Amino acid sequence: MNAADEVAVHAFLEGAIALGRVPEVLEAVLEAHRVEPVESYEQLRAVDAWAREAAQRAIAHPAGHAAGRAAGRAAGHAAGGAAGHPPKAGDFQ
Repeated sequence: MNAADEVAVHAFLEGAIALGRVPEVLEAVLEAHRVEPVESYEQLRAVDAWAREAAQRAIAHPAGHAAGRAAGRAAGHAAGGAAGHPPKAGDFQ
């Protein structure tokens, strides 16, 4: 969550999005996230990277935009997460 917030606030400070879009970006990331216990530092770093990428997608494609929703569902994660979802603990074994 913190990673997505950092990306959204940075986008706001750079003038890329309005302040009101920050909670929308965070909501989009939370909706796509699945809760898993953190079992390694590697997993934590991968989830952080996933959240940053998901926030970037939400910024590029606002929630009401059909292409943005489809892109969020279709995007995979290099560390082995399911399409559009963060990696889970079993992905690192």
